Amino acid sequence: GGGPVLCTVASWYRSPIGAPDLLIQVRCFAATGSPADSRFVATFTNVRQVGQGRLAWFVTDQAQPTGVRTLPAAYRYDSTGGTVSYERLDKGRYRFLMNPNPPSEGGAIFPMAHVTALGGTAVHCQLDPPDGWVVHCANAAGNPVDARFVVTYGSRVDLLGRAFGPRFASGVFHGENVSGTWIGGESYNSTIPGFGGVTGTVLGTGRYQARFAGTATGYGTAFVNSFVTSLQRPPRGYCVLAGWSPSGADTVVSVNCYTWLGVPANLNARISYTTWPAA
Repeated sequence: GGGPVLCTVASWYRSPIGAPDLLIQVRCFAATGSPADSRFVATFTNVRQVGQGRLAWFVTDQAQPTGVRTLPAAYRYDSTGGTVSYERLDKGRYRFLMNPNPPSEGGAIFPMAHVTALGGTAVHCQLDPPDGWVVHCANAAGNPVDARFVVTYGSRVDLLGRAFGPRFASGVFHGENVSGTWIGGESYNSTIPGFGGVTGTVLGTGRYQARFAGTATGYGTAFVNSFVTSLQRPPRGYCVLAGWSPSGADTVVSVNCYTWLGVPANLNARISYTTWPAA
């Protein structure tokens, strides 16, 4: 929707009666932290096998783990076969630990990675660039808070675990260092080899557009997380999706970023898009 709204996943579970449906509860909050009606994007995957690349996902089971906690098997998956652990570094700051990317992935493929706060209060969690594997969580006022969270991480697969068929791309944009209408960063696009295939444009303070080459269809799913690049500096705010649409052969995703309490601001943003092409 584009406004300064935080949405979290409160829970998900199998329907206790009737058909075995999946029920997902979502909570959305205004910049002040009070409940607010809002549009949102929700995706779900339980894939435990991928044909290429790497897929990892996990759900933390404690907001205040003691030491390094290895997650039970039901709470995580990593296609490299390893376990997933995490630790609390400080209030509202965590580091997760997984196998390193295989040599075939290292340096050549830019991963898609996103995090969502888990719970029923106004908390926003964001992920540092994925090589750091550090998560920061804060309340609506920007104060660090301990929280559970969900992370999905994909290299040469989209965030639903698909490698063959979908078109997907991800870009990291350094909005804190914009120059005119240009915004720099790194990107990966499944429609072309290696890096690139994504460009960013600044429309105004805290307003960006990401163009993903060769991904256009009439449907798809976009994601955005803001991020910081210093472990010693807390997040300045958060970013939300304003919308996305095809533009010729490309897809354009619009994002708005805000400081805590809802003031537009130039922030770093990770933007991803995935779609299943028409037959």
